[in-house]
Amino acid sequence: MIDNIDDWMSLIGFELHDILLDNRLTHAASVSDPFGWNITKSTAMYNDFSVYTRNNIHSHAVSLRISYAFGGNKVNNVYRDT
Repeated sequence: MIDNIDDWMSLIGFELHDILLDNRLTHAASVSDPFGWNITKSTAMYNDFSVYTRNNIHSHAVSLRISYAFGGNKVNNVYRDT
């Protein structure tokens, strides 16, 4: 369950993509956790002491992708009943 705004803000990410040249060229850009808010905090309580942990794994990333489909657009399917 999301208790506060920080829990869901750490999940922010987005992607932009476009398809060109008769569906042959695809390019995309994506960003995940652009503000570095993905920080895990926890506290474990014991009888004699408590343990507080904070993990900042620097999970933000930027990705650029380009792909091109070479070859023909038509694929000949062959069905043989054996």
